[in-house]
Amino acid sequence: MRGNDLSISQLRRDVTSQSRQRHAEGGCAGTSENSRGSSTLGLLGTLEVWGVRRRAAIGGPRHQSLLAALAARPGSVVATEQLIDDLWPEKPPASARQQVQNVVAEIRRALRLANVSGSPLISCFPGYLLCFRDDSVDSRRFEAEVAEARRSAGQRAYEDAVRRFRVADALWRGPAFQGIPGRAVRAEAKRLEEVRLDAAEERLDIELALGRHRELIAELSQLTILHPLRERAWGQLMLALYRAGRQAEALSAYARARRILADELGIDPCRELQELAGAILRGEVWTSARQSHCW
Repeated sequence: MRGNDLSISQLRRDVTSQSRQRHAEGGCAGTSENSRGSSTLGLLGTLEVWGVRRRAAIGGPRHQSLLAALAARPGSVVATEQLIDDLWPEKPPASARQQVQNVVAEIRRALRLANVSGSPLISCFPGYLLCFRDDSVDSRRFEAEVAEARRSAGQRAYEDAVRRFRVADALWRGPAFQGIPGRAVRAEAKRLEEVRLDAAEERLDIELALGRHRELIAELSQLTILHPLRERAWGQLMLALYRAGRQAEALSAYARARRILADELGIDPCRELQELAGAILRGEVWTSARQSHCW
């Protein structure tokens, strides 16, 4: 065993030992302290690693792509061959393995210079493991907050649920893994974005039930512009407009949704959205019991 090369069993023993010493709460131990209490890894936007009051200068696109490829597989050892495939998806050079080793060494140096202690980038056969505590990674904090928000909603603590959903969304600085290519990275970015949109729609359902129709119209209008194929968002916009006394605009929103779905997917709106449009046209009261979350 030399340098940072560790067997899986030794790695587990070391991490367990460090966790006990530091009383870490989940994730991998061995991160440093910054002004907020620990080193942090930011994935919800541009890739960022912070040490003690200092951001690590990770390097160019290849360095960021390699770090992102590891971060996209949290808690997993990523084989060197897989990293080579991530970095050179078409035809890797003959020196690919050596280049991966060089990039890893340069990333480690950047982390040390930023006082990110604990060697979070670990060599572990057959590749590498990126090890940060769960509460030090913004994407994991985001999903934990969403889970707590859903728990609060299930307990009918609706204001707390709304607050937690908003705290979760505030962690986003931009698209996940912004500007970084790679199949694994894009797949994880897509998954996180889907969780974000689902959480936003769940919060909006709660706020509509709390009677905040007028306050939500602008947010829902923007949501349907950014994600025009999400029928649930269209239904929420229609309902907010209708309950705010803007019946004609609610029907106009339905017409736009129907046209976009037809043009983009060749389908009609879901049954619940059609029924909502009919209720709005007839001036009927629409209750949450009448929707089954096709939207």
